[in-house]
Amino acid sequence: MKKISKEEFKQLEVLWYRKLANTGFKDIERKNQDDWLKDETHTSTIINAYINREQREKYFEKAWQFMHEFEFESELDKSIWECHCDGMSIRDIALKLLHKEGGRGVVFLRIRKLKGLAKL
Repeated sequence: MKKISKEEFKQLEVLWYRKLANTGFKDIERKNQDDWLKDETHTSTIINAYINREQREKYFEKAWQFMHEFEFESELDKSIWECHCDGMSIRDIALKLLHKEGGRGVVFLRIRKLKGLAKL
């Protein structure tokens, strides 16, 4: 594979972001910011991006089952997962449980880790 320059990469990136925008793709991430998820990112936005209603129902059924059967490492993890199962946005979970605006990254990473453990 040919190595490309930084400038060539940027041009390619612009091209593909334009193609994505033309298909109606909406990015949930911001560029060049510490708090990289957009404010309007909602748990359901992430889930709805790739599954239909029947799959969503199965997902949340398995998520609730996992919540009741799994031994969480901390009460915070369990509370985050419970809020996720209720369909709360990552932002709202961070505000409710961490009491701060900038906790979305923490919540997102914990949910991602728990989804891996739950094999969802």
